[in-house]
Amino acid sequence: MKYYFKIFPVFLLFISVVFAQQRRSVEYIVGPDDNLRSISKKYFDSPDEWEIILSYNNLTSASDIKQGMTLKIPVGPYNDAITKIKSANIAIENATTIGANVILSDKLKNAVNILEKSLILKKKGDLNSSILLAKESEEMAVLVFEETQRLSIKTAGALLTFRKGEVQSRRQSEFTWNDAELYKQLFETDHARTLSNSLAEITFFDLSRIRLNENSQAVIQRSKQNIINNRTESTIKMIKGDAFAYLMKNPKKKFDIDVPGLKTDIKSRSFWVEKNEANTKFANYEGTIEITAKDSTVKVLENQGSIIPRTGQPTKPISILLPPMLFGPEPNKEFYSPDIIFSWLNVKDANFYWVELAKDIQFREIYYSNKSITDTSFILKNTNPGIYYWHVATIDKNGLPGKFGNNRSVIVIKDKYKPYLVLKEPGENSAFMKMSISVIGETESGLNLQINGKEISSGSDGKFSCPVSLSDGENVIIVKVKDAGGNESEIKRTVFFEQDPEIELSIDGAVLKGKDLTLKSYLRPMSINGRTRPRSKISLLLLPGDKEFNIYADDAGTFIINAGIINPGDEGRLYITSPAGYILTKTIFFER
Repeated sequence: MKYYFKIFPVFLLFISVVFAQQRRSVEYIVGPDDNLRSISKKYFDSPDEWEIILSYNNLTSASDIKQGMTLKIPVGPYNDAITKIKSANIAIENATTIGANVILSDKLKNAVNILEKSLILKKKGDLNSSILLAKESEEMAVLVFEETQRLSIKTAGALLTFRKGEVQSRRQSEFTWNDAELYKQLFETDHARTLSNSLAEITFFDLSRIRLNENSQAVIQRSKQNIINNRTESTIKMIKGDAFAYLMKNPKKKFDIDVPGLKTDIKSRSFWVEKNEANTKFANYEGTIEITAKDSTVKVLENQGSIIPRTGQPTKPISILLPPMLFGPEPNKEFYSPDIIFSWLNVKDANFYWVELAKDIQFREIYYSNKSITDTSFILKNTNPGIYYWHVATIDKNGLPGKFGNNRSVIVIKDKYKPYLVLKEPGENSAFMKMSISVIGETESGLNLQINGKEISSGSDGKFSCPVSLSDGENVIIVKVKDAGGNESEIKRTVFFEQDPEIELSIDGAVLKGKDLTLKSYLRPMSINGRTRPRSKISLLLLPGDKEFNIYADDAGTFIINAGIINPGDEGRLYITSPAGYILTKTIFFER
């Protein structure tokens, strides 16, 4: 008895969970104008989530959806998955913000990888597994956040926290450059440089960071931490090239850029600097920078820049250009092709545009960078699957880049799913009396659609109708659709065109008398063997007994009617109906 009371509450809990899950699914009866994409749009606010409905109802093809069918729409699980994925994203961003990608990068990447698997499972319709993985990703990111907070105060020195392409380093006493591995620790007087198409990010123990762009070189001059008062001092000397600096806002943290011949007082959190043979350039994005050269001082405010000739005074502050407004792709756009077109609106007086694509929202892990784009769009080819963030800055005629604008995210998915394709007409093995028919169906709009090798266009709703000419006899109609990811769906239909209304007929042993046939009968079970148009329906009605036989001719047109015992003098009516509907009628007389 005591075991019963222990089990009963668990049983009640199980029943309540089952009913709760049932309430979280909506039953929907498919109407005459419905399809998976329209139903997905209605419940998920996106027509592209149709695969979730397909998987949730254990269906394998979009063509399985029929009018009157009852579908279960997992509205509750879908919303839970979206909510959990957003929560995991926020947790990952919080951990990244405090420097987890420097101190606990492997653990943070593990949380990101789990979240990406959650996104893939959501797309496949496995919502419960997607929710569990998103929850696991969030919990892992929270733990990484807490552990990073504990360890950050113990971190010392500067680290090479990101590298792309060829990045090298050397000690001051060394003459040769060596490949700098990721997370290599850099000390005072260490040199670092990037070669063509390369980037490097150096992060100091106070989480201030400087990013060397391609063909740039710098020296870590100072990297100190006073453990008593927690004051930090970092100074980096630009030898050549350009760099972005992103500094932590704290009165106990001091960061300087050392350029020969200049004196700077940096009270900015974000700026750009370039050193070349002719001059030095600054572009400031937040706070102020005071620059002194040749006994002349200028104060560069937010969204201003200044150019300092090698042997001259700094120019008066120059207003730098605002970033362009992003045009496409729209936020969170999913791509099933590795080729992506990015576009933005033109900015007056723009000389170049600087485009960056990163794997993280803080743009710490740059995937692509190009600062010499002259047009307002470009195409990035062969993009690896993943979640990316992109933004654009404007470069003026002085070579000063403005602040990067708001970012957008894009999702590149390795698409393994065949595109949606339903063929409504013609049906398999249909036969026609007319030479031209309409091929009618539905697919996803904007895809490459072909009927018997000829490209056609579908409507904005994906529906299509195309005339096809038939030849006498058997015809094969092949409808193919191909999506941007290279996946194909194909439907084949075999149809027949009967050009001749005159149906041929021959019966073994029969004698033609006028329009009628005479066949010998020997008062024994009788087989009537004949040939006519392939796949025709043959009906034999024996009189006066009204015994009826119905069979079909095979693909060669042959048929056999096992009529049983037929008496001399009996009479039969033979009806031949071709697949297209032509009819031939014959009377058969049976003689001894």
